[in-house]
Amino acid sequence: MRIKVKIIDEVAVIILSGRLGDTEMTSSLHKTIKNLIRKEMQKFILDLEEVESISSHGLGVIIACQTSIANANCRLRLIKPKQSIQQFFHICGLHNYFGIYQSEDEALKNF
Repeated sequence: MRIKVKIIDEVAVIILSGRLGDTEMTSSLHKTIKNLIRKEMQKFILDLEEVESISSHGLGVIIACQTSIANANCRLRLIKPKQSIQQFFHICGLHNYFGIYQSEDEALKNF
């Protein structure tokens, strides 16, 4: 998994690619978000367009990221998940827990 961060109008867009499941890489994702919270970012978008798959561990890390973000009174949106990943969220009952959008613009408008 690779992690890239870009800032758009005070929103941290975290672009992920590859498989979200490796312990070391998912730990890096959570650390990245915690560092951005320390830098006083309040709005986060996880771009899942290039994510091939998410393991149960990867899902747990996304939930941990959401918890850290919520505890800091910040907000998280997910964008562009592949159909299989969207179904995974639905099967796990998390499709309503996360704001999931089909585009960056749509997510930015819904903060």
